[in-house]
Amino acid sequence: MSKNLNLQNTINQIKYIQNHQESLLKLDPNQYDRQVAKLSILNQKLIDAFIITITDKYTEKTVKKHQRNLTFFLNEYLAYHLETIFGEEILDLEYPITKGFTTTEMRETKTALKKFYRFLLDQQLITTEMADQVVDTLNSQLTLKEIRQSLRKENEYLKKMVSAAQPVFSETTDELIKNYFAAFANLYGRISCDQAYRIICRQNPELKLASTKFVDLAERLTYQSDELNFLVDQSQAQPQIIHHTLLSHPDKLMWLSDQTMGMPFAILRKSKLLKYAENEYFEPSPSLKALMNFYQDVLEIPKKEIEKYVKITVSIIRTWTDDKISGIYSTVNDALLDDGYGCVNREMLEEFIQVLINLYNDTPRWVLRGFAPSQSRMQTNAFELLDGQKNLNKRLIRLIKSAQVDPLEIVLYLLGNSNIDKDTSNRLQQQIINLDIPSLD
Repeated sequence: MSKNLNLQNTINQIKYIQNHQESLLKLDPNQYDRQVAKLSILNQKLIDAFIITITDKYTEKTVKKHQRNLTFFLNEYLAYHLETIFGEEILDLEYPITKGFTTTEMRETKTALKKFYRFLLDQQLITTEMADQVVDTLNSQLTLKEIRQSLRKENEYLKKMVSAAQPVFSETTDELIKNYFAAFANLYGRISCDQAYRIICRQNPELKLASTKFVDLAERLTYQSDELNFLVDQSQAQPQIIHHTLLSHPDKLMWLSDQTMGMPFAILRKSKLLKYAENEYFEPSPSLKALMNFYQDVLEIPKKEIEKYVKITVSIIRTWTDDKISGIYSTVNDALLDDGYGCVNREMLEEFIQVLINLYNDTPRWVLRGFAPSQSRMQTNAFELLDGQKNLNKRLIRLIKSAQVDPLEIVLYLLGNSNIDKDTSNRLQQQIINLDIPSLD
């Protein structure tokens, strides 16, 4: 790729400001303000060029988020001090948090900056050495431990504000939505806020939930994550509700996201669904009864402790995010052995495995979006319903309208599937938009 001379000229002017920063900082106020304005204009030229290159790669919402974060960070924050993309301050993403930026904002800025510097490298405007150094420096910041520490400090402050605030809808409705979020996290592991909104609206049409207020409540719940079993993750292009344990295991979250794309959600009756708001809730079943009998009669676990180990067992099965399910048996048995129980011979282990297989087939799982394996065989991935189709078929329309399938996942699939021609992709996307289903966008 040859250099863009206009962009190269822009880069040269930015380098000049960086190299003469010390003397420029001594200018009188009017001259200084002109330099700040000049740097902002130069930054904007690079940002605009960058945005053009990513418009076809990401959703409009993601593109706008990157544009907003880069513009604010480079022009509103750094340019005021005549700090440029070649300076050191741009590489410190933790200091701005002490000046009022939130951890979520800086995580989003970190993502945008990495893509921005990759663009500059592709345009031959910076060296490979500089690009690698910037990315390495950015990657080392806002790690999981640091994020949690920062979030904890933010939460302490924001929870005081939130607790004193008026309800978004009403106390009853706010509590209902919070219980839905908890149930979604326990049953599905993760779900987009947009899809959660559709399910709640469908089950509670009388509430007429305004999307703007729903977003406000979701943002408020973000700062109460320490008190709940779920987290509203605002760092993604599409905010999502995730089970709190996935915050410490981003690899599991990514695996779960990849495995469940396009799959339908198990939408239970409202009363049954909300029971899952209770952490480690499990439904009575013959296979569960068999497990309890095995724990009591074979492993001789005291009756008062059986429920504890049943919850541990069900939780391991429900949340398992490994391709090899055989590990479930050893994980459960090891947990029992740690407390002095568990199978001590082959005969007991074989009987235990059979009990667990039956329970496994009856247990709703994250990787099946709340369906049990015995139910999932009858479910069809939405992407399969698009194969060879020029228009949305009736079955897929029904799944979308009933809030069983997330339409955004279909749109992302259409955008990224090279086997679907552009005209067909655009037609199918427009047909999804025309369904006029509830959405937060």
